[in-house]
Amino acid sequence: MPKPKALISWSSGKDSAFSLHEVRRAGEFDVVGALTTVTETFERVSIHGVRQEILRAQCEAAGLPQKRTKAAEQPDLRCPWQRGETSRELLSLRSYAPLLIYMLRSSGS
Repeated sequence: MPKPKALISWSSGKDSAFSLHEVRRAGEFDVVGALTTVTETFERVSIHGVRQEILRAQCEAAGLPQKRTKAAEQPDLRCPWQRGETSRELLSLRSYAPLLIYMLRSSGS
């Protein structure tokens, strides 16, 4: 029976590498890609600020295709309702859209 396919959330830090190691060691999933959020403004990994060249090298070394999503910068740190916007909700949808699309395609839907 084939293993379920999965993407790993890849922030480019040591915890991502350790998580990948543990998932592969457990052998329950076939990790088929690394999902990383990159900032629109700086084109860097949003969590650690790592350049995309380093992200590419990490994914190549791990044998994982990259799945990148872009996140808008939010210089105004007030809550969305204080700004009269729902940018947090929109950011969440934009961040997870590639994952949802991948899941739908993988399931044959």
